[in-house]
Amino acid sequence: MTERRASNAPDAEPLTAASAEATNAEASSRRIAQQTLWLGATSGVQLAGGLVFILLATRILGAEGFGALAVIMSTSALIHSIIAIPGGDTVTTFASRSLSEGRPEAGAAVLRLALFASTALSAVAFAMIALAGMLAADFVLIGDASISSLLLYALAGVFVATEPATLAVLRLANELRTHFLVILAGAITRVAVLGAAWIAGAGLMGVVAASVAAAAVNGIGMLAAAVLLAPKAGITGLLKSSSVRVGRDVATFHLAIFGRTTAGTLYQNADSILLAQFVGAADVGLYRAARYLADLARQPFRLLATAVQPTLSRLWFDGEGAKLREAIGRFTLLSAVIAAAGFALLAWLSEEIAVMVFGDQFVGAAPLVLLLIPGTLVSSLAVPMTLPLAVGRSFPPLISAVTGSVVFLAAVWLFVPPYGGAGGALARTVVLVASSAVLVPAIIAILRDSRRL
Repeated sequence: MTERRASNAPDAEPLTAASAEATNAEASSRRIAQQTLWLGATSGVQLAGGLVFILLATRILGAEGFGALAVIMSTSALIHSIIAIPGGDTVTTFASRSLSEGRPEAGAAVLRLALFASTALSAVAFAMIALAGMLAADFVLIGDASISSLLLYALAGVFVATEPATLAVLRLANELRTHFLVILAGAITRVAVLGAAWIAGAGLMGVVAASVAAAAVNGIGMLAAAVLLAPKAGITGLLKSSSVRVGRDVATFHLAIFGRTTAGTLYQNADSILLAQFVGAADVGLYRAARYLADLARQPFRLLATAVQPTLSRLWFDGEGAKLREAIGRFTLLSAVIAAAGFALLAWLSEEIAVMVFGDQFVGAAPLVLLLIPGTLVSSLAVPMTLPLAVGRSFPPLISAVTGSVVFLAAVWLFVPPYGGAGGALARTVVLVASSAVLVPAIIAILRDSRRL
């Protein structure tokens, strides 16, 4: 009996290892599912709050006033994005690496760097927006817009500047429930302020004030949550030091994110501004309404990518290439199937949805939605597109952003003058397809390298 027990002993270790591997895989899948559900719930809150905002704002402002609001929003977002360095990817990638290497203090330095850079640069962006409002009012202000409304809205960018970095902390801590609660509070605040503005007849300034109030709740709430929950994410000693000293690779990555954000900002936020130079405010409002629907339809896939990215980083730095490839394949297939069905439904009901959401005067947004769908569908495959950043390779996303900006300028020049708002929608579709295609060789290379981990 003793000999038999001894002969069976070598088999026990592989079984235990296999069981542990299965348990880890199950835990990772459960974590991704939980985060996706919470992000989905958050997306639902944002969707509901956004729809209520649009329903009220379009009825308060009309097509022309909504076009003026779109230009204010785009101007502020453009300048904030050009100057800002979103810290979410840096924190996710290098805090994950620090935890894998058992160096939590290095993760704290990365987070401090991200928070400090975001806050400082958002203040610079606000000053630049004020300068643009004074020196180029005819370019950035149309309709009923004023410098006061532009400056008020610019505060929103200051409040939410640190949100990408703080969200990364909550993802690593697996505390996206807190994110949901903060966003819910912000949505309630925006609707309450907007309702009060409607009752008071506040017009454009009231609509802008509602957005700023929500941004304040979101930004301050997320910052407080990140500081409190950082230890749960394995980031310790955050407030015990003010040092932002990080490795050269982290600094290089963060600067590349700056370049990527600056280049990508042109086609992400400048479309409404450039469109306003060729068409009237009402046409800008129709285009912006169409883009709102297309971007809203893409949001769940971006949230899924947000939930998966920390797991991809951990698998890469832990050397688990097979699990990395399996996760990429599974979630890419899931995204493709859901996106195909969802965007087909949006195409079929585009006119009904546009009228239901925005009102009868926005029926002209429906054809623009159809033009936006192909590019939005391609860009919805966001999980594999996060892979370069997840493994610490910032150069491919930078090239993608630069490509998108160059293609954007060419497409606007070709399509907008003859086709107006429809040309703007076509230009955005071309840009989204081109910027996504540039990432494909880098994704293939990373998947190939993962076989050698």
